[in-house]
Amino acid sequence: MTLEELIVQLQQGNITTAEFKTMAEPLMPKETPIHKPLTFEIGAKGGLVVKGLNGKFPTTLYVNQWERVFLQIDEMKKFIELNRDKFSIR
Repeated sequence: MTLEELIVQLQQGNITTAEFKTMAEPLMPKETPIHKPLTFEIGAKGGLVVKGLNGKFPTTLYVNQWERVFLQIDEMKKFIELNRDKFSIR
């Protein structure tokens, strides 16, 4: 059940406030630690280098690869939400 569905259930009187709090807690977004801003560079081979994403190691993709990721960002977000409990957080 989604948070929105729980809110509807609460508004309709189908669940108590205590039940709502218990059921909604795992669905609430977790606070993420504050990180330094990402920085960008053009790598020696022409790729887009993102620093600060993966600790001390840069992440490099070519522009066409980044564009492919951007085109499927909505699908990626859905996939993350559906599988959030299986991911590790660093």
